[in-house]
Amino acid sequence: ASTPATLPATAALARNYWTSLGAEVTVAVPAHGLSAQMVSALAEPDIIVLTGGIPGRLVRTLAASPVWERVLDLWRDGAVLSGSSAGAIAMFAWRLALRAPHPLRLVPALGPLRDYVCVPHFDRFVRPLPLLHAWVRRTERGFGGLGLLGVDELTALVVDGSRCHVRGRGSV
Repeated sequence: ASTPATLPATAALARNYWTSLGAEVTVAVPAHGLSAQMVSALAEPDIIVLTGGIPGRLVRTLAASPVWERVLDLWRDGAVLSGSSAGAIAMFAWRLALRAPHPLRLVPALGPLRDYVCVPHFDRFVRPLPLLHAWVRRTERGFGGLGLLGVDELTALVVDGSRCHVRGRGSV
């Protein structure tokens, strides 16, 4: 999801974070499209992390690719799929377009998660909460039954089967 200019910093941030948690980390980034290095990095992962950046860039890069198909196969077989910011947005079937000419319209994402549209950094939006909740209700009406899943910064929604847990400093 990163641009060429921000990719080294994003990769270092992800590596440092996951290493600090005790993970053995392999960072696979597409230098010129999707590469054999990316496929080999997906040999036997326990967790696959889609990092932040530009959601459309991530979707365009991975959609209908052998790498994304491998990620989905691993996820279906029990690997953990995690996303932060743009990575979280892309994990749902639909995402919000964030740029002109039609910001906040729904556009396809990668899936496999359905029923919601993810909005990370949610605590940056309108406050106080009554105004925020009114905005969410108005916005959801145009989503054809999809819910809006607002995730605050430094916060995670952990889903294990039918159980959901919020972890971190904010709310979901």
